[in-house]
Amino acid sequence: MSAAQPTRDQLRAYLLGRVTPGEQGAISLYLDAHPELLDQMTEADTSDDSLLAELRHSAAGFMREAEFLQEIGRAHV
Repeated sequence: MSAAQPTRDQLRAYLLGRVTPGEQGAISLYLDAHPELLDQMTEADTSDDSLLAELRHSAAGFMREAEFLQEIGRAHV
């Protein structure tokens, strides 16, 4: 038996942890059978979530940290 395809709103709620345990199980079951939707999940519109927006902003600096440290190392040589 296959689970019903979740809506975009359901996928968004799933990403944000705003689903019931039953909904989580059903969506997980569907995603197990349709792994191509994982890409869609990562692109889900979460722009109105201020916490996620702040985390993305903070993470951007960490993504450049290795490059920054490499340049500091070169400056001290």
